[in-house]
Amino acid sequence: MPMLRVSICDDDVATLSQLEELVRQYLDPGELCLATYSGYGEFLTTRQYVDLLFMDIDLGDGCGIELAKEVKKTDSGTCVIFVTAHPEYVEESFEVEPVYFLVKPIRPDSFRRAMDRAMERLVAERQKSRLTVTFQNRVSAVALRDISYIEFSVRSATIHAGTRVLRTYEKLSSLQQRVDSRFIQCHKSYLVNMDYVIGFQGNTLELCGGVEIPVSQSRAKVTRETLLHHLTRGIS
Repeated sequence: MPMLRVSICDDDVATLSQLEELVRQYLDPGELCLATYSGYGEFLTTRQYVDLLFMDIDLGDGCGIELAKEVKKTDSGTCVIFVTAHPEYVEESFEVEPVYFLVKPIRPDSFRRAMDRAMERLVAERQKSRLTVTFQNRVSAVALRDISYIEFSVRSATIHAGTRVLRTYEKLSSLQQRVDSRFIQCHKSYLVNMDYVIGFQGNTLELCGGVEIPVSQSRAKVTRETLLHHLTRGIS
């Protein structure tokens, strides 16, 4: 299964803790990259690209609906589940096309229905943009958004997509033409999906799941600039 990037933004500590526990119960730990935020400002300054976003509508320091709109501008494939103690706000959020509304206090059965619906939406989204490769006469396909990085050796390439690992004899130049602008070459042996980057320190990129990717000195400046542009795109 691919890595699922989940973010929770809620200024109520109890709800934030409950949602985190429920998410960890629903998803396999090895397939989860989870981040939590306690307010509008914190999320806006530190957020990463996500597959699934739990967003409190009525944040103390800002509007959760507007924040979710910004997220969807950046990545229209993100699934949004709104969390609220005020059901009257539901109509205002239709523009975001949320997959579900959870009303506080959150019931476990409602949470499971929300997650089931979100997973259905994510599976459909992953069918839209895929990379197909061949290795030893076997053809495999993987969604581009599921690929965290591609590692190249002398004779082959290894594609990392969560718990899936695919191999192909294609060269870097060939695969680079078939992926999209979210991928950056930070080293002669690596193509990295910037959506998975959570840190850049020294000559190393840190990805979700604790993976570290080297950055060559000659590519450090352009990698940093491209990452900054990618992460701030759509933020106003």
